[in-house]
Order: sequence, then C-alpha cells, then structure tokens
Amino acid sequence: MKKISLSDRNALVKGFQKYVLFLKTYNSIIKQSIYHGYAHLLSVIAMGAGAISFVHIVKALTPLFAAFFSFFLMNNRMSIYTYSSLLPIVFGVSLASLKELSFTYKALYSTLSANVLSTMRIFNYTYNYFFFTYFENIFMLR
Repeated sequence: MKKISLSDRNALVKGFQKYVLFLKTYNSIIKQSIYHGYAHLLSVIAMGAGAISFVHIVKALTPLFAAFFSFFLMNNRMSIYTYSSLLPIVFGVSLASLKELSFTYKALYSTLSANVLSTMRIFNYTYNYFFFTYFENIFMLR
C-alpha cells in the first residue's frame, strides 16, 4: 500500500474544508429558500381565502413575531423602548382587523403561519451558528 505524502494530505484536508464550507453555504441557501417558498405559498392561500387587505394587515405583525422569537428562542433581550414601539403596530392591526367584512379563519391561520416562516427565514440567515452547530460537531471543525 502506497503512503500518502504530507503535501497530498494537506491538499486533501484543504479540499475537505472547502467542501464543508460549500455545504454550509448551500445548506443555508436551501433552508432560506424553503422558508421563503412556503411563506409565499401560505400568503397566496390566505389571499385566496380572504381579502387581500386583511392578509396585508396581518402580515404587518411580522416585527412582533421577530421580537417574540428573538426573546424566547434566541434568548436575546431588547430594550423596553423596542417592545413599546411594537404596541402601536399591534393596536393598529387589531383596529384594522376589527371591521373586516370577509374574515375567514383559513386566511388568518395561513397569514400567521407565513409570518412565522418569514421570521424563521430571517433567523436562519442571521444566526447561522444556531443551525450549524450539529453539522460542525460531526466533522470537528471547531
């Protein structure tokens, strides 16, 4: 059996590291595209089930979902001013939705699910460390 020289070993290690970096990037793009695709699909379903104005009103709650996931999932606390700035958004959405004539639960649930997926897409892009810890531990890259 032929021994591998040191330069060949270094080339193999560098090639493997480039491959792992490619996989990490590709994995991130695939996850984001899946989140974005399903969020768009749910938004289209919601627009078909109810009024377009209602869907856009409820989709205005996306910053509230981002703050919620940031607080509970990522343990990232923001200032009280940030949370208090979300109150006009919540009250505005509730007032605008109050008099909606073509309200359906299908439109509401589809839009809220689209908000969750949009927020998860943002967190996947921002916090890659959270999603790739398992992958990096398998190959002991850290």
